[in-house]
Amino acid sequence: SSSTPLTALTKEPLTKTSHEQINTCQKVTRLLQPYHEKLTELDNEEVDNVMSDTSSFTSPAKSQQFIHDFVLLYKSLHLSYCIKHLVKPLPSPYISLDASRPWMIYWLMHSVSLMGMEWDESVSDEHGAMPESVLQFRKFLDEKFQVNLAELRQDMIDSLRAHQKDTGGFAGGTECQISHLAPTYAAINALITLGTREAYELINRDSLRTFLLSLKVDGGRGGVRMHHGGEIDVRGVYCLLSCAALSGILDEEIMSGLDDYVLACQTHEGGIAAYPGCEAHGGYTFCGLAAMMILKKQHRLDLDSLTLWNARRQMTEEGGFQGRTNKLVDACYSFWVGGAFPLIEGSLASRKFQITQRDWHVYEQLQWRPANVERQERVEESKIDVGDKMENVAQTTSIRFEDLDETPPQKRRTRGLPTEEHIFNQEALQEYLLLCCQSVNGGLIDKPGRGPDFYHTCYALSGLSIAQHNPSGTPSILGNPSNILQETNPIFNVLRTKAEKALMHWYGKNHL
Repeated sequence: SSSTPLTALTKEPLTKTSHEQINTCQKVTRLLQPYHEKLTELDNEEVDNVMSDTSSFTSPAKSQQFIHDFVLLYKSLHLSYCIKHLVKPLPSPYISLDASRPWMIYWLMHSVSLMGMEWDESVSDEHGAMPESVLQFRKFLDEKFQVNLAELRQDMIDSLRAHQKDTGGFAGGTECQISHLAPTYAAINALITLGTREAYELINRDSLRTFLLSLKVDGGRGGVRMHHGGEIDVRGVYCLLSCAALSGILDEEIMSGLDDYVLACQTHEGGIAAYPGCEAHGGYTFCGLAAMMILKKQHRLDLDSLTLWNARRQMTEEGGFQGRTNKLVDACYSFWVGGAFPLIEGSLASRKFQITQRDWHVYEQLQWRPANVERQERVEESKIDVGDKMENVAQTTSIRFEDLDETPPQKRRTRGLPTEEHIFNQEALQEYLLLCCQSVNGGLIDKPGRGPDFYHTCYALSGLSIAQHNPSGTPSILGNPSNILQETNPIFNVLRTKAEKALMHWYGKNHL
């Protein structure tokens, strides 16, 4: 399990997975050790000052300064990595991603947005002036790549337009490729990230609706195909609903029956599988839960067992998340698993008759309201910490899950950020991403020893954004304040501001 200590693993017969897990733990430990040793040294200095009744306690200030200086997100390096691959020809190995062209555009564009760069030059700040995020992006593009922002934005629109099919949806490539739900999801997210009227109007909503409906199997109860004649799994349900929601075509005909399929995919562990009878997986759990949130049928899931399963995916030694039981840490699950926690918190709040101000903050962060929101009474909030929340969940977990021979999520020693509101260790995740997953050449990596790629750059940064932004609006930033990223919407994984703009454009309201 994710909570098995490294020392225990070394005493057991090694499988290939456990051998790789030990190697990964050792690599992560080597990277984190100097940081933790220095903090311990500063902690001991503080204790010595207290014991000697020294009047000037400098250790807290020293330790905070050390964290401030040591833990850095190298934004300029990662921006250069992303922009370089958007404006220059890709190396030959990328031919393997020929059917994922909209994905590459989305991964890189969203990463750039998370790091504070604005694609839409028509936006203005509260004073009616062009915001700094546009001016900085223009300057960065001009100085580093001699590229004009308007031209780059138009290149992205033209490229995505070339992938749209007359029959509806988008293909992964332009040459003889058919419409597919995955690149359709990526293309629409990229267009929403651009946020311009031209980007919105590019989407052929009528043909998209026809395409989406044609992929539903047995009225939705049999799931959704990824393409005509293609595989059926829970990704299809999520991609279909996300595309419909962000394109302004979400209605009862599109939504009907899909919750039955997702419900059938929840496993005995509590997570959600690709299809009924398969193993629970972090990515599919996110897709299933996000789909149920869009449907507003999240209450049909066993939320308690899902919460425990998701919490157990955080690795005790590494601080990041694994995607399945007894698998390795992977930076992409910072979003697929970490991003599910705000959805879980919204789901748990939605089953209450009385909600606190914090519950309402969760709804605001999700840009979502439950179907029963009008019947929920607001009450004053009492102080409750993350441990109490998990204990409450554990006490109400379904009987059929109580006998699972799995240890509960263990607490990992960290210094503790001033505010942590999510039901996972936000500091530990930020440590893993910032100290173990940044490539010296730009971009972020899966785990130590691997190279950077667009996919892991996007989802590592997305997970970092989740870990930094609390529902109350109070940030939890490990290290230098400049590490802060823009807030991503946990349901769609586009910036919260971009999701709000799209929802307002299509529905006249800022939430689902």
